[in-house]
Amino acid sequence: MKCVEALYESEDVWKNHCNVLYRDVLKINSIIRILHVDDDEDFLKITKKMLEKKSGNLFQVYSITNPLNVDSLLKETHFDIILSDYAMPEMDGLSLFKNIRQYSDIPFIVFTGIEREEITLQALNLGVNNYLLKSQIITTQFFYLIRIINDIIKFHQTEILLEEISNHFEQIFNVSNPIRIIDNNCDIIEVNNAYCSLFKVKKEYILGKKCFQIPYPKRCQYKCPINVDHKKKNPESEYELVTPKMESISSQMKVTPLYNSLGETVGCIESFMNTSDYKETKLIADRSEQT
Repeated sequence: MKCVEALYESEDVWKNHCNVLYRDVLKINSIIRILHVDDDEDFLKITKKMLEKKSGNLFQVYSITNPLNVDSLLKETHFDIILSDYAMPEMDGLSLFKNIRQYSDIPFIVFTGIEREEITLQALNLGVNNYLLKSQIITTQFFYLIRIINDIIKFHQTEILLEEISNHFEQIFNVSNPIRIIDNNCDIIEVNNAYCSLFKVKKEYILGKKCFQIPYPKRCQYKCPINVDHKKKNPESEYELVTPKMESISSQMKVTPLYNSLGETVGCIESFMNTSDYKETKLIADRSEQT
């Protein structure tokens, strides 16, 4: 899996923003759909009742006794996680897992009464998310199982989220327009190569500085674009900027806010367009008309 960490050359910046993702985005608010596979019908009924009740009805458990029916069921219905017994007449739990992994990365827990070290090691080496033993202490067992399921779902959602963000950022940073990303503290956390080329600065010199410090405005009339520009209907602004080598650049900047899952602003993406050549051409044309 590609990771957003690759987009950050500063380890501290990456850690800080990874924490924001975990704190603000990864919240399980929707129903978790669980597919439980076990040849013991009585245990299926107990598990369904306890998981749904003890989770406050945040879990929906769908129970089946035949693992051979799992493939067709997964094609028709969305599930968030699978609980599977190990020893079943038609197919053992690990064979079921290997079969599912050919087409899906859905989280998978082996939930069995068989306590054999070689099977446990085989399961974990194959990549199952957890190997849990059925217990005679029903209440304690299911509270523990609920916690395990929640942790696995959160971790799985994290992987999906990071993959989506990575793909999104790659698309953004592969465009030809200069782009930089800032957080709510107005700190620059990432820029693309086009940005460095336009303003003639190195990335390591930029990261961590305030957005209104780099590049240098001739006259800074704002505290930070994140607090100003994106509140407009058309968040575009013209700025006269100066590079570290004191070269003047006319630039149009467009601001796109970044939100977390609660709708709160956590930063913004700024896209720049060099308008210096356009202005120079227009100035020459205006002078020609006057003569």
